[in-house]
Amino acid sequence: MRYPEQYQYYCWFARNKVKEPELQRLLIVMADHIGADDPILIEDLATVVYDNQNAERKVRDGLETLRTDYGIPIGSNAGKPGRWIVIDNEDLFHTTNELRSRAYRMLETARKLDKTNLRPVLSPEAMRNAGQGRLW
Repeated sequence: MRYPEQYQYYCWFARNKVKEPELQRLLIVMADHIGADDPILIEDLATVVYDNQNAERKVRDGLETLRTDYGIPIGSNAGKPGRWIVIDNEDLFHTTNELRSRAYRMLETARKLDKTNLRPVLSPEAMRNAGQGRLW
């Protein structure tokens, strides 16, 4: 184990500060994955924590709660699969920069959608006739 002190801290934090049992389990598993060089896949977290590989949405929501409500520095990067607990400032920079970039893209999409003109809905008959140009 590369980071035994951090592992012990996050396990202690999970047991003593995190109220929800599922989030406690999630953080204890994450404590085994400290540093960007030791990520764990979302699917694997779903299997280990929820005993269900299809619980990816629960894992993502749980990781978000650990980040926002408990201040746990969960790392992620679009170019690297999985999640991990951030151990250094460089990794923290990459993670926060990635989040800002995603947020910017989402805001740009929302702005463009705000400018969208909705088209009228065609009747079923008009839909059938759409694209049937005259032959002569």
